[in-house]
Amino acid sequence: MLTDSFVQEYNMLLSIKNWEYMLCSVTQLH
Repeated sequence: MLTDSFVQEYNMLLSIKNWEYMLCSVTQLH
């Protein structure tokens, strides 16, 4: 079973990856 802290860390990593992907997409458009 996953601990809350681990889930929070994982969610944070996912959000960071999403931001990086979004930024890359935006920069490629310009």
